[in-house]
Amino acid sequence: MAVYERGAGAHVAERVRPVPGSEEAERYAALAADPASGWRCAEPDPEPDQEPVVLERPSKSASKADWKAYAVQEGMGEAEADKAPRDELAAKYTDGGGD
Repeated sequence: MAVYERGAGAHVAERVRPVPGSEEAERYAALAADPASGWRCAEPDPEPDQEPVVLERPSKSASKADWKAYAVQEGMGEAEADKAPRDELAAKYTDGGGD
């Protein structure tokens, strides 16, 4: 999480750590970008270390959890994937069962 500070020299008058992605975080990022505001980003958000993991299609006999994760990756809603039986998920994504 980024940390924003306002102050003069070594003196810090305010220090905030807004929730990433929140309106507050956007507001402090905009303030830090404006040199006249007195705010600065003291600790930027860390950069992601790696690319997102892309799951390979599980085997037909894989667990419900594996099929759910694959279905969600392929665009199915998480709630829908949760409700669907494992065999239904496997059938949808194997043997030409796609969309």
